[in-house]
Amino acid sequence: MTDQTLQRGVAAHNVGDIKEAERIYRCILQSSPNHPDANHNLGLIAASGNQAESALRLFKVALEANPSIEQFWVSYIDALVKSNQLKEAKRVAKKAKKKGFDANKLDVLLAQSKNIAVVRSPSQDQLTILLENFQSARYEEAEKLAGSLTQEFPMHQFSWKVLGAVFSLTGRHLEAVSANRQSVMLSPKDAEAHSNLGNSLKASGQLSDAAVSYREVIKLKPEVATGYLNLGITVKLSGQLEEAKSLFRQAIKLKPNYAQAHYNLGNILLNAKRLEEAEVAFRGAISSDPGYANAYNNLGTVLHDLGRVNEAESCLKKAMLLNPTSDEIHYNLGNVLRDAGKSKEAEASYHRALDLNPAYSRAYNNLGNLLIDFGRLPEAEANLRKVIELEPDSAVAHFNLGEIFRSMDRIEEAEVSLKQAISLMPSYIDAHTNLASILKKLERFEEAICHFDLADDPDSQAQSLECLYRLQRYEDFDDRLVKISKLPNTNLRIAAVSAFSAHQRGTLDPYNFCKNPLDFIFRSNISDYQCPAYNVIEMALAKSEKSQLEWESRTTKFGFQGPNNVFENPSETIDDLESIIRQAIGVYLNKFINESNTFISDWPRDNKLSGWYNRLIKNGHHTSHIHSRGWLSGVMYLKTIAPSESNEGAIEFSLHGYDLPISNNDYPEIIYKPRAGDIVLFPSSLFHRTIPFTSDSERITIAFDLVKI
Repeated sequence: MTDQTLQRGVAAHNVGDIKEAERIYRCILQSSPNHPDANHNLGLIAASGNQAESALRLFKVALEANPSIEQFWVSYIDALVKSNQLKEAKRVAKKAKKKGFDANKLDVLLAQSKNIAVVRSPSQDQLTILLENFQSARYEEAEKLAGSLTQEFPMHQFSWKVLGAVFSLTGRHLEAVSANRQSVMLSPKDAEAHSNLGNSLKASGQLSDAAVSYREVIKLKPEVATGYLNLGITVKLSGQLEEAKSLFRQAIKLKPNYAQAHYNLGNILLNAKRLEEAEVAFRGAISSDPGYANAYNNLGTVLHDLGRVNEAESCLKKAMLLNPTSDEIHYNLGNVLRDAGKSKEAEASYHRALDLNPAYSRAYNNLGNLLIDFGRLPEAEANLRKVIELEPDSAVAHFNLGEIFRSMDRIEEAEVSLKQAISLMPSYIDAHTNLASILKKLERFEEAICHFDLADDPDSQAQSLECLYRLQRYEDFDDRLVKISKLPNTNLRIAAVSAFSAHQRGTLDPYNFCKNPLDFIFRSNISDYQCPAYNVIEMALAKSEKSQLEWESRTTKFGFQGPNNVFENPSETIDDLESIIRQAIGVYLNKFINESNTFISDWPRDNKLSGWYNRLIKNGHHTSHIHSRGWLSGVMYLKTIAPSESNEGAIEFSLHGYDLPISNNDYPEIIYKPRAGDIVLFPSSLFHRTIPFTSDSERITIAFDLVKI
């Protein structure tokens, strides 16, 4: 019990509550008059209050009670020197040296006698008032009193410590540095003083000096985790990430439930894209502190990057409940909701972020992009102009504004914006690609080729070929195509262009993905496969009605499309639909297994399905396109228009697309009139479109790709 009481006294002493510490020490001495630690610590209080005689008596009792503690010898000798009892001080020091204590340290104490001065301290009442003002956040009063005390008692360390803390809390970090340096000078073994100095140095941007202070903290208190955390944060800000990670891990080793250490470690791992490790770190922070909003926020970001959108949404909503006024949390939630297909909720989150921070350029940017998807282009333009107002040198903002102009067919303005983006970031691949696309649309093919070649990504390589074809530079076209055909990666857009060129010009097709894609169309019906007992088509239609679909995509006209991937939100119906589609794909692969092309021979064993709903209304159709990110593509028909003698609502397959010039009109086409429940599979490189229909009805499908992973 006495040890616990002593610890309470020491704790009060350490925070400057001298009155309470003194009361506790005296309580101990009532039951144990010779208690060494209580006598010694009470002696320290007496010495700080200029009660030299009492201090000497108390230090002597402590030393006699336990002569094995070096500090007791040091304190007693120091008090003798300051009381000008030099002869006795030397005698005691000689005795201490014989017991093996540090002779150098003792000699330093004795050397003080050459320049001895009486160290005066504030009264206990003054210190009590100072502490009460500080702890009650009456910083103006605390500053005045601390400033007065440091002037009157310049050698009193605690007054400097309080003054430094007041300066830090009121944002005057350079003044805090000065006060904290004085505190350290007066008490160089005070780890807290070094930590305070490190904090003020870090806050004022003096990172290397801050690191020196924190290293001194660790040297003085190697068993305390806080020093490692603070040093880790500082070296991280200096870019020393490996050392920072090591320091955060050491802090966690010393204090396993140290939420801030887990959190800071997680941030480094997140920035390094080590997402699985970052997830573990952020979960460690949350386990240690379930109310840690920033940890939930960053965990949500990790889960989003890992593609676990539903978990990310849940995590960010928890963060929002914990900290509803964080603009960053609302922004991140908006990003997740957008990718979850919850576009209206995403818009609301972006608006909330901007309400909290009207200068949040990233929120304006992403809201602008979302409004583009909604087709609300004037609003999108206003948001992206706001981004440029806030960040005039943002290449991304100029690029996105250019995209809006492209969508609004304001081609000249789009060209200007994209050229501005490139001038700010010459290596901006997307800007080169989109500028080249504009130039291609304007039939400025030579200029377009230059920008496509600067981009030099798979899509740009394909479009450069298309420009060469449009210019009838067939020799250059063939040379490039042969070189590209030898590359290891498959490019479906090039495969489509190569097949069309070979047919039109009567040449061999050097690109061996699928040279005759029209021969690889396969039609079946869900009734051909093992199906659930319930009507899966009706259930799928009901699911589509509950999904958030967006009006008109790039290739969808008079219709709706979405969400991003229906198979990422599993349910009994979606699982059954996927099972049916995979059965159909299995039959397809068996049918063509002996074909000699890379479409079959390099079939992606590791794959996933990516699917989306399409709902067309009167005059609805899909323009001719391929699925360049897929391998095998398909359509499951949930609802079709009434059969007629015309081809309205039918799907048409062809080698022709991308407005390439036709020299041979006798190119093959295949038209198929679907019925509900039909499944049509085909190579993703094959051009296809939906023929518009004029009836007042709907045509609802699930389109899907088998994607290589």
